[in-house]
Amino acid sequence: SRSFDHVRCEPAGDLIRKSSSDSARLQQEHRYLQALPPAVRRYFPALVSTELQSGDDGRLGMAMDYVPFPNLAELFLHWRLGANGWNQIARRLQLIRTALRQAAPACTAPPGQTLSWLYSGKLQRRLDQLKQHPPESNTAIGLAWDHFWQQPLQLTLVKSDHTELLQLPSPAACCQQLMAALPDLEESKPLQLIHGDLCFNNILAEPLSGSIRLIDPRGEQPDGASWPIGFGDPRYDLIKLLHSSCYLYDVVVNGLFQLQALSGGLQLRLDVPAQHRVANQALRSELIQNELNPEEERLLTSSLFFSMLPLHRSEPLHCLVLACIGILIFERRFDRVLAP
Repeated sequence: SRSFDHVRCEPAGDLIRKSSSDSARLQQEHRYLQALPPAVRRYFPALVSTELQSGDDGRLGMAMDYVPFPNLAELFLHWRLGANGWNQIARRLQLIRTALRQAAPACTAPPGQTLSWLYSGKLQRRLDQLKQHPPESNTAIGLAWDHFWQQPLQLTLVKSDHTELLQLPSPAACCQQLMAALPDLEESKPLQLIHGDLCFNNILAEPLSGSIRLIDPRGEQPDGASWPIGFGDPRYDLIKLLHSSCYLYDVVVNGLFQLQALSGGLQLRLDVPAQHRVANQALRSELIQNELNPEEERLLTSSLFFSMLPLHRSEPLHCLVLACIGILIFERRFDRVLAP
């Protein structure tokens, strides 16, 4: 559960009950599930009730089928599926993406409507939220957030038998350059039915058969959108996959890192999963293919890491590491995390 969500499992009734203080987000998800074309409903948990209901705590909630599969984050961090297992999962994911695309015809946004609502506009809104409510990193690690955000970063990466010092720009400087670069990638293009939050946490997989269910879709739209719920830029689903399979988002949010403040910088060790290479290669070969070029991957994924920061402000150490990864991606230095 995110800080604004509450998810409760009722195994006896095979039910998941989900409520949220973010009523707009929950309503978007509910509308998405209701509007799914029949041909692809089997890839998502079925809604038990067609209406949202208020709980005793006043939060809106919905009930869905319980799917007893582990999510891909658990499989990625703690299991050993091997190359064949990951290839099977990647092929199944690609089949589902194709089914989503074919279940509903693509549509085009009206003239003048760009994709900024998914990228630069979202990044700016999230940066404004971050400025208003910064993480309490001073309490957590003795480093004031504003100092970290504004100053060039000296990042010491801890490897198995040595360390490597990287001189990097400040998070603020990276975000300023991102805001200037993203509009070139936001020109209007055909919109397709996408998941909208296709990270490992939201993909449930039965590892023997490769059977998959998708949970927590985002029905995100800009104000006044004229297209159906659930439609967006297909690149967005791909960068959400990559931020899990390649860029170690799940390692961070599960606390599998060590972070220390040094005089003038930070020292970071990320516990790269043993199957990182085979999982990432499977998803790239089966799904990414030529749908993203290197600059799209760099800019859109870096922006994604920065835009997530206010959603994780309750965990200041996570915010610091996510920002470091955003900088490394933007500066084309993330390979140093993976290098021996």
